[in-house]
Amino acid sequence: MYFRMCKHPLLSRTVSAVIAIFVGFSTEAQDEKEGLALKRQQLDEGVWADQVLGETYGATIIDLWDKLREAEKPLEVLQTYRLGMIEKPHWKLNRRLPEKIFEFLHKAPSRSLQYLKSYQLQTLINQYIEEGYNIDQVDFRHIGFEVSANGAATSRVEFEFNVSGPSHTLYRRSFRGVARINWGNEKDDDGLYSPKSISFEELRQYRRTGKTIFKVRDWLGGSDNRSSYVYLLVEDFDLDGRPDILFPRENMLYRNVGDFRFDPRPFLKHFTPDVVDSALFVDIDLDGVREYITATRGVGVLVFEPNRKTGKFDQKPKLVSKPKSFYAPQSMSVGDVNGDGLPDLFIGQHMEPYVAGLIPTPYYDSNDGLASRLLLNQGNLKFKESIANSGVAAKARRRNRSSSIVDLDQDGSIDLVLTNNFGRVDVFSGDGEGLLEDRSSEWLDKAEMLGAAHLISDFNRDGRLDLFAFAKASEFAKQLEASGVSREGFEESEAKRSNMMSGSRLWFGQGDGEFDRFEDGGSFSRSGWIHGAAEIDFNNDGMPDVYLTNGYISKETARDYEERFWRHDLYDSESESKADIARHIATDGPGRFIKENNQSWAPFQKNQLWANFGEDGFVDIAYLMGVSRELDGRATVAVDLNQDGKPDLISLEIDSVEHELNVKILENTMVRVGNWIGVQLKPAKKRSTAGARVRLIGEDFETVKANVFGDAYSAQTSSMLHFGIGSASSVKAIEIVWADGVVSRITSPGINRYHAIVPGD
Repeated sequence: MYFRMCKHPLLSRTVSAVIAIFVGFSTEAQDEKEGLALKRQQLDEGVWADQVLGETYGATIIDLWDKLREAEKPLEVLQTYRLGMIEKPHWKLNRRLPEKIFEFLHKAPSRSLQYLKSYQLQTLINQYIEEGYNIDQVDFRHIGFEVSANGAATSRVEFEFNVSGPSHTLYRRSFRGVARINWGNEKDDDGLYSPKSISFEELRQYRRTGKTIFKVRDWLGGSDNRSSYVYLLVEDFDLDGRPDILFPRENMLYRNVGDFRFDPRPFLKHFTPDVVDSALFVDIDLDGVREYITATRGVGVLVFEPNRKTGKFDQKPKLVSKPKSFYAPQSMSVGDVNGDGLPDLFIGQHMEPYVAGLIPTPYYDSNDGLASRLLLNQGNLKFKESIANSGVAAKARRRNRSSSIVDLDQDGSIDLVLTNNFGRVDVFSGDGEGLLEDRSSEWLDKAEMLGAAHLISDFNRDGRLDLFAFAKASEFAKQLEASGVSREGFEESEAKRSNMMSGSRLWFGQGDGEFDRFEDGGSFSRSGWIHGAAEIDFNNDGMPDVYLTNGYISKETARDYEERFWRHDLYDSESESKADIARHIATDGPGRFIKENNQSWAPFQKNQLWANFGEDGFVDIAYLMGVSRELDGRATVAVDLNQDGKPDLISLEIDSVEHELNVKILENTMVRVGNWIGVQLKPAKKRSTAGARVRLIGEDFETVKANVFGDAYSAQTSSMLHFGIGSASSVKAIEIVWADGVVSRITSPGINRYHAIVPGD
């Protein structure tokens, strides 16, 4: 990989610089390493002393987590673990939610807390074991640590216990909240502190009885994983009404032959072995036939046209954009930016920290990556580079993870949406003639994040498009925030930390370019390290839900590199020379540190299903429904694979220990669901489906979706748009606003079926 990197000018200069560092300063390298290490040690003994001490106490939390994960019978671990006294829960029913879900809240007595003593806890655990209960999943996140004036140490821990009842009961409980641990002063024989008492700042219980609604189908599991960034493309390639699955990096198309059976076959005859970072399947030249487009590091942008006679992709591709600095073109989107009727291409690049560009600076607003590209379609598969004149040039070097070309504010002109890592969500308003104006700060407040994916849909069912951006949430950054400790000279960086750690955000479109941020009550900040996101109305109630894949590197222990990242790496990016940082990365960076210490980074995070309960907000019900998978998640797509009107899930997961890629199909097996309508947009000559807005008009509701390419992380979602309509028995009309402004309308469409629509019909 490094040999191939050196073919690119920017990467070549960077690699050469790093080599020069090691060669030119060989006699000083050890001294410099020790200098940086010494500086970090001094900071850990001074500014970060309490946080380092917190790691010592947090080792108990990690030890318990590891033991519970590894045990065949986790309840027996709790029998023997020294937990001290635990506050006795007092449950009160708070809400009855759809899908037979009950939410209970713990309400402590007003006078004094009541604790279960050790023997009482043992009795209770024994009872659970005898009755056949089991702990299926656990999660602990150390979010706060403090030492009082008298030396007493206290931790705050976000936790989740997912518990199943006896097998015949079909009974599941999810316990979540924030625990306060008062630590004892002495270590045990293993060098671990033990809790004196555990109380609850917050404690919720979600209950559900019944079968899990998603059936896991093993498929392609255990294949060799060459890279964790695996692209997933889902589309109806042969226009038979069934979505097919393509893995661009493997050059394998899995043709959907029905009933969750797939016929695998090579896709391209002239497949390049270089890494395909992103891909699209779209009619780019408006000849009525869809082309296959890839953005490939070291190669550029390739367009593959199908054979007119056979329909196979057996012809040589056309290079429409040369590589230049193409190292990681991770996102690609399509839409008519300049209003000439031809769909254009945006290619965003993502450069990882610790690679080539080292650590992004500043971490909350970095613009030091590899250049994005905007290719204006000239017709006949010719494109003109236009990023410099588009209005995007000032932010062209964002570390972009996902992008969309869509009329977000529904004013008739195409906009550009970018979700960036080490930056923020950027939005550019189009004028319909190719000029894009930066409206990021005006439209979206508090949009700084470690972003990955976004979804554009109507999440509150008011007929306007909303923007849901998904990002990493950090428990250790929460700990730094709670401590109030800061380093002199980094005031601006620390002021941005609250936004950067807070995870995902949802903005509701109000019309006329106004967007209001949804107040989630902090639930989105418990999402973990999100990669993929998929919109899925799993029960067809009309309110779009969200499925998320989580986790980064899960090794054999829950000990997390995250603490070093937030306490040192991000500060070093602003205060240390590139040379010193490069030496540090080579000798003690995250790769080596994780390997040598058998350590993880954002480990054992479960995939989440955020059910959209309207006025009751979003609630994670993944465990209750059977989809809280714990491998390191990557791309995901929701699509109705068997055409039964219930969206299914495709999930890509990494086993970071065995270095295996697992692909799972999660079949939606719900019996009682609402009514629905599907819309399949098919290609036509001289008309594009990219960016089309599909509006569903009911008797007492109106909702809208957009045919977007590129919003999902490392994936293209099918252009078969799915609308749940709940108990509605009819719909007044389907209205499609095409990219060129032409409107198609179908009155009184049949429900519980798919409607194939061609532009101009």
